[in-house]
Amino acid sequence: MGAARKTDALPASAWPKVLQRHLRGERAGAIARDLGCSTAAITGVLRRFRPTLGELAAGIAGASNRLAGVDETLAARLTGAMIGFLETLNAVRRQPTQAAIAELREASDQLMRAIARVRLDIERSSQSRGP
Repeated sequence: MGAARKTDALPASAWPKVLQRHLRGERAGAIARDLGCSTAAITGVLRRFRPTLGELAAGIAGASNRLAGVDETLAARLTGAMIGFLETLNAVRRQPTQAAIAELREASDQLMRAIARVRLDIERSSQSRGP
């Protein structure tokens, strides 16, 4: 029989380390093995700090709405592209299949096009105002 594993939740003092390692791309199972706890304990910590889609959308929309001189339609398109990219990136991190990676490529293309449109709009707006 293997060594007993701790399955209780991690102390709050360990949460920042878990988050940092996860953000660097480490998988929950690897973090759990290193910390001597269950993968469920790690995913519980990650779930606690993962923003909901609504919070993410509100934050991105708030930022894009403050872009002076950017058309509202472009700001909305940029917001949608950002959210789509982040959702797809999370899907690839959960399950890196070839199909998910192809979707991430498309989402990144859409995001880059949206950013380029905003940049062009900012430049046009700056030129029309003069120096």
